[in-house]
Order: sequence, then structure tokens, then C-alpha cells
Amino acid sequence: MLSYIGPGGALSAIGSFLALLAAVFLALLGFVWYGQGRCRGPTSFLGLSFRGPSCLEPGAQGRSVTWIAALGLVVAFMALISLFGVVARARQVIARSRQALADIRSTSLSELDKEHAVQAHARSLFSSFLVITLLSAVALAIPIGLIALLGAVDVVNYDSVLEATLSWQVLLSATVIAAVMIAVSKWQQQP
Repeated sequence: MLSYIGPGGALSAIGSFLALLAAVFLALLGFVWYGQGRCRGPTSFLGLSFRGPSCLEPGAQGRSVTWIAALGLVVAFMALISLFGVVARARQVIARSRQALADIRSTSLSELDKEHAVQAHARSLFSSFLVITLLSAVALAIPIGLIALLGAVDVVNYDSVLEATLSWQVLLSATVIAAVMIAVSKWQQQP
């Protein structure tokens, strides 16, 4: 099976591995950088000033607004992912990958036909990757932009909301909401 990979497949595998290493490195760097940013105090992004969580200690009302905004951010992201069809596109990627493997294993195709089929699958998968990445970025940017605007007019604290999205309470609530959304969508698809 490795003989069918060819130079394009090998370069893709190497590129994927390097992208994975870069993602892990940037995640660790972001974790450290965010921690350092919280210690420095107020920050600014695109001309908007944000106070760090340590700079503003809201009362009970402020904390509830922060939790509601954090849960709203996560739910809005999930709803936009669903609305933009990212999950359906991911299923198409899985189906396309399985078809590519079936073409590689096919005994009825010649080596040249296999190469052409795999190249066509690779082009399709790459374009799907770009579309899924773009749609996911837009689905994330819309609710984060809304939270940034609410932070700019002092309705919520931007950093506190982002910090709250990583709490177990919001993650558990979002998981339950996602499970309900999946169950409802499967129930609606049944004849």
C-alpha cells in the first residue's frame, strides 16, 4: 500500500506532521502568553481596551452575566457550525477518504488510474479542508466579535468571558446542549 503514496502523498504526510507540531507548539505558547498577559493587566486589541480578570472583580450579578455570555458564546459557535454545514462537510471528507482508500485497494484499476483517482481525491480533500477551516473560523469569529463589542461597552468583561468558557461548568453545559442538539437533529431526520 505504501507504494501508492508517491511524492505528493509523502509531502502531504510530512506537512501534516509539521502542522501538528506547530499547532502543539502554538497552543503551549498561547497558554503561557495568555497567563503572562493576565499578569500584566489591561490589554488592547484593535483599539479596544480589555481589562484582565484580575483587574475587575465583579459581584454576583457580574459573574452571572459572565457565565451567561460564556455559555452563549459556546452555544452560538455550535449553532453556527451546524448552520454553516461544517458537520455535514466533515462527513463528506470521511466518505471521500474511504473512497480514496477503496480506489487504492482496487484490483480493477490500473496503477495510472489509481494515481489519477487518488490525486482527484487529494484535491477534493484539500479544498474541503480550506472550506471547513474558513467556515469554522467565521463561526468562531462571530460570537467572539459580539463578546468583544459587549466588552467594549462594559456589558461584560471580555477576558472573564473567555476564561469562563474553559470552566468545567460551561463545558459540561455545552456538552449537554450539544448532545440535545444532536439528538434533535437525528430525530428530525428520521422518516
